[in-house]
Amino acid sequence: MTQHTRFIDWWTASASDIAEATAKKCAEYGSGDLYGIGHNVAKLAERTVDDDTAFELGCLFYVLGKIERAMSAMQRGQTASDDTWLDLSVYSKMVLAHRAGVWFTEREQ
Repeated sequence: MTQHTRFIDWWTASASDIAEATAKKCAEYGSGDLYGIGHNVAKLAERTVDDDTAFELGCLFYVLGKIERAMSAMQRGQTASDDTWLDLSVYSKMVLAHRAGVWFTEREQ
């Protein structure tokens, strides 16, 4: 098996597992907090944004927290956990899913 094939197989299996886990978490938690955080972050900047922008701001808020966690680990001479890196990738995919119109709405959860 070539490195290319091993990489594609790993990526595909990983993406499938992550998608399943993310869908379950979305069903459990919903995504209202992402919209709420986004609208409140915008309000702090004296802006009003639509729900799409609020969703992305909410995800960005959480991404910044994950980046800070990774930076803190590095400052302690450690590496960030796999979970931190996973969460960064998940929030990115959530934004892309929302933009593609396939993210869960509150009614569908």
